[in-house]
Amino acid sequence: VPGAVITWTGSVAGIFQSGVDAPLTYGMVATLPTMPTLTSGGETVLYDLTGNTLTAYVGTKSAETTVFTFSITDTATGAANFALGPLPLDHADTDDGENVTDIVVNLGALVQATDADGDTVTAAADKVQVTIDDDSPTATGTAVTFTVDEDGLSGGIAGGTNCLLYTSPS
Repeated sequence: VPGAVITWTGSVAGIFQSGVDAPLTYGMVATLPTMPTLTSGGETVLYDLTGNTLTAYVGTKSAETTVFTFSITDTATGAANFALGPLPLDHADTDDGENVTDIVVNLGALVQATDADGDTVTAAADKVQVTIDDDSPTATGTAVTFTVDEDGLSGGIAGGTNCLLYTSPS
């Protein structure tokens, strides 16, 4: 849907308190924690953690195969960004066969803060949580209307009142 939110820009600073050893700096952990098992187009989503950016992708990592990215964009302020796409996630079917479930991805275990004397703490997984809303089809477009006439059926009366003339193909 044009205009739908596919990016978030905010800060992870509010997750942490520095104590007396201020200021804090923010970044990603050095080792990728266990990530959720997700798919896109039926393919398993893979994860790459490089510096302060996590990239979720399928196949070979590229801009075209990216499912989402999550980054710490300013280590001094904790500014962060999440961008969805261009590939969508596969959402599980519900009991009625509809494919309209949201996916919640916990990214907090990626985020850490370090105080002025080098002490580091990692956030709990649920401290950074993104809900990815399912893109489900709607039926709100232009109506399709048409008329058919029974005059064209075997035994129909051609040219009756309010009738369309039917000419059979030769």
